[in-house]
Amino acid sequence: MKKFFMFLIVFLIILVALLFVGKNLIAKTAVTSSVKVITGLQMDIDSMDVGISNTLVGINGMKLYNPAGYQERVMVDMPEIYVDYDLGSFLKRKAHLEEVRINLKALTVVKDKDGNLNIDSLKVVKEGKDDKKPEEKKKTEVKIDVLDLKIGKVAYKDYSISKEPKTLEYNLNIHEKFYNITDLNEMGKLILVKALMDTNIAKLANFQLDSLKSEVSDTLKKVTDTGIRETGKIADEAVGGTVKDIQKKLKLPFGKQE
Repeated sequence: MKKFFMFLIVFLIILVALLFVGKNLIAKTAVTSSVKVITGLQMDIDSMDVGISNTLVGINGMKLYNPAGYQERVMVDMPEIYVDYDLGSFLKRKAHLEEVRINLKALTVVKDKDGNLNIDSLKVVKEGKDDKKPEEKKKTEVKIDVLDLKIGKVAYKDYSISKEPKTLEYNLNIHEKFYNITDLNEMGKLILVKALMDTNIAKLANFQLDSLKSEVSDTLKKVTDTGIRETGKIADEAVGGTVKDIQKKLKLPFGKQE
């Protein structure tokens, strides 16, 4: 009998250990698949921890990769993501996230030698270019009470001029909170808009940012600034503030001005 109880205890310990490891692996697979559905791109995660006694999910080392053919491999570097979710809502098939914290360390916008932009490959960007009316577009519904968003650096690399890219870096240091988000696609657009709207990248790259900005205008109004921002600072050198000044300095074609 004593041996049986010892065996039972060991078995339960192994079962709990497998459950602990397995749930993280299952969650990691679910997240990577979901991100691919939303963005259309490959991604990777260093590690993920899903709480057993609480409803917290921690994601470390998330990287979103560029499509094949781009000289830069990584588009988005997010070292930390934290989610506090309502378990009951998932049982009802209605995802409710009480808080989402995203630390976007770096976004790299790349124009390849043929003039193609890597961010044009994002599904949230492609969606904005179709002819459907906003109400006809498919939504990935979710309820996010609070989105706590940090954005560190945004870089622009242009390979269309020469093999060595012309590069600009903006240290944004944004820390803001947004409320009552009801669509994951909307959240993706919001993050992209916030990353680009205080830089000259959209105009330099002829990227249509205004259409995306209009789609998330209501959410942009529901924001609390929680940090100090150093907006639009070019890290590698101080260049004049206008688009034409920067284009002239980098020897970029002026192109169409918005």
